Amino acid sequence: MRVIIPLREALADPRILGGVLTGASWDGWKALLLACAGEKLTDDERAHFTRLTGRNREPGDGVLCEAFLCIGGRRGGKSKAVSTFCAWLATCVDWSDCLSLGERGRVMFVAPAMDQAQNTMNYCRALFEDNELLRSLVEHSAQDEIHLRCRRPMLLIAAARPR
Repeated sequence: MRVIIPLREALADPRILGGVLTGASWDGWKALLLACAGEKLTDDERAHFTRLTGRNREPGDGVLCEAFLCIGGRRGGKSKAVSTFCAWLATCVDWSDCLSLGERGRVMFVAPAMDQAQNTMNYCRALFEDNELLRSLVEHSAQDEIHLRCRRPMLLIAAARPR
C-alpha cells in the first residue's frame, strides 16, 4: 500500500475532496480521519483527537488504520465522514502491491439494516458523481456498487439483515 495523495492534501484540494467536510463542525472528524490515515496532526487537530479518543497522541506516521470503531449519536456525521475516508482510500492510495493480478480490492459498507448501509453508499456515490476528477475514475456503477478503473478498490455496499 502506498499513499499517492495524503488525506490532508485531498481534503484541502477542491478538485478531490476539498468541498466535502467543510466548516469548523467537521474539525473533529477530520482529526480522527487524519489519525486513521497515519498523518501527523497539528496541535489543534491533536486537541480534537485527544478530546474524542482520550489518547494524547495519534498512532503516527506510516499507520493506516485497519479498524476504526466509533460510537456516535444520530446525525453526528459518521456516514459522511466514513464515506469520504473510503473514497480517499479507493482513489488516493495505491493498493497494487496488496492485490494479486486481476484482483480488485473492496470497500464495504456494512450496517444493521440495508437502508443504513445505503445511506452511506449514497454519500459515497455523490462524491463520485459530483466531482469531475473522481467521476473520471468510475468504470461503471450500479445501485449497490461502484467499480473504479486501474485496479482501484471497488466500492460495494453490503448490509446485515435485521433478525
